[in-house]
Amino acid sequence: MGSRAARATCLIGLLALLTMTAGVLGSQATPTSSTTVPVSPSVMATIVHVGGALKLMALWRGEPRWYLGRGTRHGSGGSGEHTVWISEQYGDVTIDLSFDTAQNVVTIGKTTTRIPPGSNVLLIDGVGTPKGPHLTSPLTVDPGSANTDPHGGGLGPFLAISPDVAAFLRCDTAPPPDGPFARTFGYCNDLATK
Repeated sequence: MGSRAARATCLIGLLALLTMTAGVLGSQATPTSSTTVPVSPSVMATIVHVGGALKLMALWRGEPRWYLGRGTRHGSGGSGEHTVWISEQYGDVTIDLSFDTAQNVVTIGKTTTRIPPGSNVLLIDGVGTPKGPHLTSPLTVDPGSANTDPHGGGLGPFLAISPDVAAFLRCDTAPPPDGPFARTFGYCNDLATK
């Protein structure tokens, strides 16, 4: 229990380290922020807001609890004219993403892909594997009135909008634990009540 509590505390500390940046996108200064949080035992989400609106949510999937790996944990990120980038390390697993908002081009690791205009959710599989993370599908999910800010409430309603997103989380293969650390492992409990 002590090691689980220590890992959960460490993860919560890491999650408190947000990558908050102010960038210039287009011709006006637009506040840009990115946050990475667990959304299921197998998936972390990097959520990018531009001007308070969801611009991109990258869902990173690996083996259950891959983001609790031992070792160094840190993250960095930033934004510039038309570009948002993040790089985060969880033990021996690193996730890197840059997004060119003008060209609709995303780079995951060393692979660059043009995504369809309007795509705002990326399903990225293979985190922690020898081949590394790779884009499996770009999606367009209309958030409607659903919250996409994990600091302003729960992401559960947004994650439940798309059946593809809900299935990608694999909530049934590794359910989150009960008790005080359940929230640390994401929003599966919220999805189960929908």
